[in-house]
Amino acid sequence: MITIFIVGYSEPLQSQIEMESITHGDILQFDMEDIYDNLVFKTVFSIAWLCDSKIKTKYVHFVDDDRLINSKNLLKVAFNNLQVSEIKMIGFRVHCGKPYRSKSSKWYISVTEYEFDFWPPYLLGGTILTNLQVIKKLREGIPFSKVIRIEDAYIGILAKLLNISLEHNENFSPAFISGYELINKISSPDYRSYNTIIKEWKLLNSFNNDNSL
Repeated sequence: MITIFIVGYSEPLQSQIEMESITHGDILQFDMEDIYDNLVFKTVFSIAWLCDSKIKTKYVHFVDDDRLINSKNLLKVAFNNLQVSEIKMIGFRVHCGKPYRSKSSKWYISVTEYEFDFWPPYLLGGTILTNLQVIKKLREGIPFSKVIRIEDAYIGILAKLLNISLEHNENFSPAFISGYELINKISSPDYRSYNTIIKEWKLLNSFNNDNSL
């Protein structure tokens, strides 16, 4: 497994980012401010990079940095549920999601940006499993779509446009669960500090995963 950290520009952290890149070669940085409103562009540029780099991989997992992953279970789901040529993405599927119209909301989107009352089905952002065939298909569709800043909804719009199947898997948890509970799950959000992630990762790996997914 190869891990790449996708970041925008952050002046206070730039020297540390560059040191990480030199030391580990695991940074993909774009010339944009690293803020929530640019998250969708980080995803769009990452899709382009995956295609242009000609990277040889069977599977791709997009994941937010506040999620803890049970990598063994993730791989089992990939091997058992996703063929390398299958046009499918796997995650926690959301039906009948409604755009936030309140301007005070972090996820606000205006009627001008998106006029409909409901989003098409989409996978909850922060943890999506797919393959390189789908990445290439997304890359083809992006120039013909209107990019909106709600990243997971935007990928859902592309999936509908391109006839990409969205498979629901409840083990991509939508809410926080502990490392112990992740024994039989795939990922959990809302790990607010890296110390917590490391602590729970050690806890997760201290258990015997023979009975995991």
